[in-house]
Amino acid sequence: SNFFIPNSWDNLDSLTSFLGFLSCQQTTDAHSGNFGVKLVTYAVIGLNDTVNGIITTGNLITVPPYGIEGGIPYTERPDSISCWVKYQPVGGDSTMIQFSLLEASGDTVGMAILRIGATVSNYTRFSAPVNYYSAATPSLSRWMMSSSNGYKAIPGSTLYIDDLSLLFTTGVEEVQN
Repeated sequence: SNFFIPNSWDNLDSLTSFLGFLSCQQTTDAHSGNFGVKLVTYAVIGLNDTVNGIITTGNLITVPPYGIEGGIPYTERPDSISCWVKYQPVGGDSTMIQFSLLEASGDTVGMAILRIGATVSNYTRFSAPVNYYSAATPSLSRWMMSSSNGYKAIPGSTLYIDDLSLLFTTGVEEVQN
């Protein structure tokens, strides 16, 4: 019961705390402000499995077929995402940071994916473009960040993340002589 889940976010700590670890932690090791997020991949002793440190603005589905549903109401179309990251991968692991724009039906309007596989010792700014698959207006947005890359998670990989941003292109009107 000593874990923290921020408003409008979900993580696995309510399930992992009884195993004796928290894969998503509030940390004072932040890029700016008082806190950032620390995600750690753990080995689950006895199950021969791993648990990625995951945080999302959707709802985690923790029974088969697993996944994420829902998100935060959102109707804009940003051109890219950015965030500040420190990362210590183990072996050939990599982190995944994903931002999705969805229709109410669940269809994907656009998505940005950022993967980092190298050690990043100090907070560094990363960005990725949003690739659009549809001209539809989104109704939901969903962030998902993981300390490891999907099903090839390696215990010990640690991601620190802070200052998430959505970036928009602004036009400049040409001055007429």
